[in-house]
Amino acid sequence: MTPLRLGYLYGLGAYLLWGFFPLYLKLLRPAGPLEILAHRIVWSVVFVALLLAALRNVGFLRALLRRPWAVAGIVAAAALIAVNWGTYIYGSIPIGWWRPRSVTSSTRWSWCCSG
Repeated sequence: MTPLRLGYLYGLGAYLLWGFFPLYLKLLRPAGPLEILAHRIVWSVVFVALLLAALRNVGFLRALLRRPWAVAGIVAAAALIAVNWGTYIYGSIPIGWWRPRSVTSSTRWSWCCSG
């Protein structure tokens, strides 16, 4: 198989995964968008830490931590990725499905602003 055809197949697979991902988000109905994003961040950190420990490849982290501009760039990239994922999660779920059932459209802000 040529690299071009393989690239097309990878692209198609990525589009299919991104297209079906909102169906997975519907299964997480009790959780809100920020909770879903927080779980994604925490479990990604756990997975990467376990992967680095299994590969015994943590030496480069010490060298990276000695370069503050590199760490700042990674933190900025992580923040942008978190905003991107948060926007995707928030945009993929129907409006209001993560709010408590007692909230109706007529009392939209009463749950947060009533005394």
